[in-house]
This record gives sequence, structure tokens and C-alpha cells, in this order.
Amino acid sequence: MTDGRNHGSLAPEAIFALLFLALSGMEFLAAPYGAVRILGPSSYWAVVVGMILAMPVLVLARAWRRRFPGKNLRAVATAALGRPLGVIGNLLFLAVYLIWLVVAVRDAGDLVLAYLLDRTPLWVVVGFFLLGMLYVVANGLSTIFRLAEFVLIPALALRLLMSLVSLQGMEISHLFPAFSAPLLAYLRAGLDLFRTFLPLAALFLLGDLLPGPEGLFRNASLATGSATAILFLDALGAVGVFGADLAGELAWPGLAAIHHVSFPYLLVEQLGLLFLIVWLVTFFVAASFYLHLVAAGLTDAFPRLPYSWTTVGLALLVAFGGLILPNAAVVRTIFDGLRRFAMLPAAGYPFLVYFVAVLRGLGGRKDAA
Repeated sequence: MTDGRNHGSLAPEAIFALLFLALSGMEFLAAPYGAVRILGPSSYWAVVVGMILAMPVLVLARAWRRRFPGKNLRAVATAALGRPLGVIGNLLFLAVYLIWLVVAVRDAGDLVLAYLLDRTPLWVVVGFFLLGMLYVVANGLSTIFRLAEFVLIPALALRLLMSLVSLQGMEISHLFPAFSAPLLAYLRAGLDLFRTFLPLAALFLLGDLLPGPEGLFRNASLATGSATAILFLDALGAVGVFGADLAGELAWPGLAAIHHVSFPYLLVEQLGLLFLIVWLVTFFVAASFYLHLVAAGLTDAFPRLPYSWTTVGLALLVAFGGLILPNAAVVRTIFDGLRRFAMLPAAGYPFLVYFVAVLRGLGGRKDAA
């Protein structure tokens, strides 16, 4: 194993691949249909509002790359806040991703048991996930990037295709009125979906590897827009097929909508299974990305920690944390709570660090291509 600290910079297309797969892989679990409790049949618009609210994170990432070229969140936070506060803030920032990974792996395991391997022990599924993730992250971000590049085109094409075919059997009446709530309700629902874009905050952990500010902003925005379009179609299909009330009660409404599709040919009878496999690939890349971020962040903050053993220790912690949760209902309750609050510290902390750094005159405006 290497030390996990990649050198050089990521190509702009790497940002697109990693962010798209992270957004579409993780957020299928955190399905955005809680918004139906606020907006009713027009809850699909909350996905768009959430994306608009997340755009300042990308604007900050571009400004960060311009003002602090070659520096990630850890370095700038330590300089701006001082070592004690900076270290504590950085560890709390990493903890958001670690806790999210714990619950996501458990929720993914429950999904696999529910739809694919119903007689398999949960610990086998979780162990399979984590052993695969350890293999992928062994050599750092470069391996994850190559995997993301390899699966990006088929994952993007099939995810879009599945989202489109899930519209089969949709009742148009379920989608009306198109604007069924007051304007402030859309803002509240958008804020609830703000956490859908948690992977965007990971850009600040990659500050020393990012391309130029314009290339970064362009490719990150394209990845965000592409993932948002698919999430919007998922929401449109789920609400249109099941209605707002039922869609808000389903644990995985996107997958339920896919299973609702019916084709008269044997070749595509198992469309739900195909969709599940495609989603599992994107989730695997996203989860590996998160595991690397936390491990690389810890070894960056504490250079004496070996990257290889840090990833193993984190994997064991994720397995233990996921398996001690008593049942899927508890997992869903915890996941719902995390979805509401995880993005606030993840996005707020980089804004705080940037603001303090500017006040203290750190960094400089060095434009890069």
C-alpha cells in the first residue's frame, strides 16, 4: 500500500466522475421524498431548489482554489484558526463523512437484503462492501479515480435510462397542482434537501489536488446538474406512480418505481435487478471515495498514522457502527436526522474558515487556468 497521499492534480474530468458518482450513488439511499410532507404532489421541485441552494458551495470552491492554490481545508483551517481549533474543526468535519458512511453502508446492506439476498446474514453483506472498499482505496485516490472513469459512462447512461422508464404508468393527476404550497414552503423543502449535495463539500479536502478554478467550477457544476436531473426524474417518477402520500412512506421509492415497470419481454423482466446492480456500483465508488477522504484527512492531520492501517481501522469502525444498529427502522430514523443536519457543518465550516482567513489576510488572489 502507498501512503494514500496523491501528488499532482486531478484532471477536470476526474472531478466530474467522482462528484457525479458520489451524488447519484449516496443520495439514492437518502431519497428526497421527505419533501412530500411539506409540498405534497409538487415535492419534485424541492430537488431543484436544493441544487440552487448548494451552488454557493461550488462558488466558494472556485474562490478557494483561486485564493489558496495547492492548499486543502486542513492547511488553511490550521493557519486561520490556530492549531487547536483548526485540528478540532477538521476532525469534526471528517466525522460528518464517517458517520454518514456508517449509516449509508448499513442502509445499503438492508436494501440488498430486501431486494437481492434475503437469506444472507447482514454481516456478510456489510463485510463484502468493506473488503471491496479496502481493496479500492489501498493505493489512494488514483485508484478510485480510475474506477470512477471506468464505470462513469455506463452508470450515467443506465441511471438516466432507468429514471426515464420509471415514468411508465405515471398518473399525471398525481403531479398536480404543479405548485401546491406557499413560496416559503419550497424554500424550507429545499433546505431539507440541501444535504443531498454533501459530496460537494469534499472538494475542500482535495484543495491540493484540484484543477484550476474555472475548470473546477465548470466540471463540478456539470456533475451537480447531471445528478440533480436524475434525482428530479426519480422524484417525478415516484410521485407520479405512487402519489405523494405513498411515495413519502416508501424507504426506497426510486427502486420501487423501477420495480413497478412492466415489459412483456423476458429480456427486461428483471429491470429492477439491473437497476439495483447499477446503483450498487455507483454506491461502491461513492463509499470508497468517502473512506479515502476520512483516512487521507486523518493521516494528513497526524502524519505518523500509516494510511493502510488507518483505512483498516476505519473499515472496522464502520462495520461495528453499522451492525450495532438494531433494525432498518432505526437506521432510517437516524438517516433522516443526518440528512437534515449533515450539510450544515459540512458546508458551514469551509465558509467560516475562508471568512476568517480573508479577515486575517491569508492567501492571495492567484488566478489559475
